Amino acid sequence: MTPVRQNQKMARSVYLGIRAENQADAEVVIRDLMEVFGKRIVMSLHEAADGTWLAHAIIVKASNDEPWCIAYREDGSLCRRLATVMDEKRGGMVCEERAE
Repeated sequence: MTPVRQNQKMARSVYLGIRAENQADAEVVIRDLMEVFGKRIVMSLHEAADGTWLAHAIIVKASNDEPWCIAYREDGSLCRRLATVMDEKRGGMVCEERAE
């Protein structure tokens, strides 16, 4: 997969374009980005004239005031998705996916 354009700043968002050899690879990129950014991402996918697939994303930046998920993923990294649920057990905000 090849980045087409990265970090082209727009007002409060970031544009990201990825070129993949096939539709399945492009769909994996979309799924991974949606897992990380959730509702803050707008995605599109289409086939280019040369037969490759383009995945385009506009990621809306969150402000520092917005709560980030404090839960850890299975791989040990911090989730950092937008938090919407207070988790008393963890003592902070977590995303919907990690809410118990």
